[in-house]
Amino acid sequence: SARVSSGPWLSLSSRAPREVDPTEVARRVFINNIPWSATEADIAVTFGNYGVVERVKIFQNPPGRSLGFGTALFETAEQAESAIANMNETEFMGRKIGVRKDTPKQQQ
Repeated sequence: SARVSSGPWLSLSSRAPREVDPTEVARRVFINNIPWSATEADIAVTFGNYGVVERVKIFQNPPGRSLGFGTALFETAEQAESAIANMNETEFMGRKIGVRKDTPKQQQ
């Protein structure tokens, strides 16, 4: 019978790369200069004026404080483009935000 080592390398198998929907990149926008007081719900409501927002993520440091940037995922690429056209360089909760297509990080 085969024996499996209980070495620490086994824990790495649970961190398999996340499958990414190829259409997701075209449907996702990057938002910068987000006010620290803004919530993901605030972004979803505002950006919902341009389409169906499926998911919002505000990136945070380990203690949980906003880093001032995030992403919003729309139902369609056309909705994402509309959000970029209408929200880039506009005021959101007292700050001028930047909105552009999100570009995926290269995996190293």
